Amino acid sequence: MAKLIVAIALFCMVLAAVHGKPPGKSDRDDKRPHGPGPRPSGSGHDNWESKICANASIADAFLNQTRQLITNLTTNGTFTSVLTKRQNEITYINSDDNKAILSSNCTQFFTGLDAARDLDRQAEKQQMELEQTARDLFIQIVKSLLG
Repeated sequence: MAKLIVAIALFCMVLAAVHGKPPGKSDRDDKRPHGPGPRPSGSGHDNWESKICANASIADAFLNQTRQLITNLTTNGTFTSVLTKRQNEITYINSDDNKAILSSNCTQFFTGLDAARDLDRQAEKQQMELEQTARDLFIQIVKSLLG
């Protein structure tokens, strides 16, 4: 249990660091919901991208450690629902083709990662809309029966 808590804490610290803001600070220029992982541009995230991309060994370590974290979270069933909401992002990170992009054009890697994250956000938004439609239909049944 302690290892799980430490892993979660480290994961949160990595995400906060990559996002370019201190833990607990929620103000951002962009009010769209953000999932885990780095943002390639805007909102102060360029600083972290630049730092990661400035050193090939740091970029490689970033990808390897992120992949290992994904593997660890995948083997822990507690995170299944979280990971399924980030499937495009995870697939992008685990792709060997994208690892090659990180080595040759780090900025492009983060641009592609952002595009994968956008797909995940669109899918999550669509899921929320479907859930709302189902709730509305249920309420219509109750209203039609009870007046």
